Amino acid sequence: MGVVDFDPEIWSRTNGAEAAGDVAKVAKLAEVGTDCPSLSQLSQLSQPTPLPIDVTAGLRTLQSMATPRLILPEVWPGVVSDALSLARDGWASKALALGWAPLDLFGAVTERDGQADADGLAVWLGGQTVLAICATYASIGNGDGRAYFNRCNRLGTKFLWDIGK
Repeated sequence: MGVVDFDPEIWSRTNGAEAAGDVAKVAKLAEVGTDCPSLSQLSQLSQPTPLPIDVTAGLRTLQSMATPRLILPEVWPGVVSDALSLARDGWASKALALGWAPLDLFGAVTERDGQADADGLAVWLGGQTVLAICATYASIGNGDGRAYFNRCNRLGTKFLWDIGK
């Protein structure tokens, strides 16, 4: 099921209604079928699954790590904060469930031969907010609208907690 943008003004023009307020007059509540999940099933669906043990251990290491020499010291605290937020807010577990690799989330380019745009989502966020995530990209609120982070080949990346080792 997807999200549909509905503009009552456009609907009213194309369906002969006099004003957008007429839309409310024709709207009816749909009956809920018996095949709908129960409230407890819905709450289970919204609960993030635990992250893999190695990712959890890496994030713990990341919290106490000094800034690696390959990273600008003024950028590092924000990267760490964004990585921890991805885990804490459930976006990391949702992404992994959708087929993302951990490097898609927590990777950083460290090699000269690596792709310049292959940094993971935590490095790319820059303090912005994740709005939604699907199998191929994340939608990010950037203050001026939206930006999109696309998964790609993470050639030349390392986990944030492995940089400098």
